[in-house]
Amino acid sequence: MFNEKKIIEIMEALAELGSTNSRRAIFTSEAEFQHNFAWMAKTLNEEIDYVLFETPLDDDKRRVDLVLVMKDGTNIPIEFKYFTKKIDGEEFKYIRNQNDTWRSYDYLADIQRIEEFVSNDKNNSPCGYSIVLTNNSVYWTYNSESETANYKDFRLFEGRLIEKDQLLMWIDSNARGVKKTQQKPIILRKDYLFKWYDYIKENNKYHFKYMINKYIK
Repeated sequence: MFNEKKIIEIMEALAELGSTNSRRAIFTSEAEFQHNFAWMAKTLNEEIDYVLFETPLDDDKRRVDLVLVMKDGTNIPIEFKYFTKKIDGEEFKYIRNQNDTWRSYDYLADIQRIEEFVSNDKNNSPCGYSIVLTNNSVYWTYNSESETANYKDFRLFEGRLIEKDQLLMWIDSNARGVKKTQQKPIILRKDYLFKWYDYIKENNKYHFKYMINKYIK
């Protein structure tokens, strides 16, 4: 079965591409991250038949980033987030500065979307995954000052536990910077314990980490 260990193997293989050329492991966009992941997943796993991108979620306008269609007929949905901050150096001028900690809401919404996909029997999906990759340590580091921040409920720091049915919401959903699409509270269907993994690092220049969250029916 396609499991979390295999996702770690894929991420490690992508990082290994950067051992001689970091440009190959540091992506220009979230879309490039998705496509490189799909290519590596298919390369390393014979049980994958093919890959679908932007698969509809029920009859909604929402989409799931990627679905691995397995040879046994099951479907494994995966959502991706790629949060970046600028890196010094001409070779990294393509990296966008997305220094917005509130985007952590979007990652938790990804987890919720995976839960919906897997829970729908017509999708024939035993499990699904959400992955976030970032070089911004604010996402994986606990900061006591964030205890009073508007986005407090949506933090992603190492070791955080979000419990099943816990209500996650803004202190002020009408605050500046909160988009209309982000105002709805989030409730997840299981416990999630956040664990971050090293992806690629060059001292004093950049450090990328990633997190995987799994939902199983």
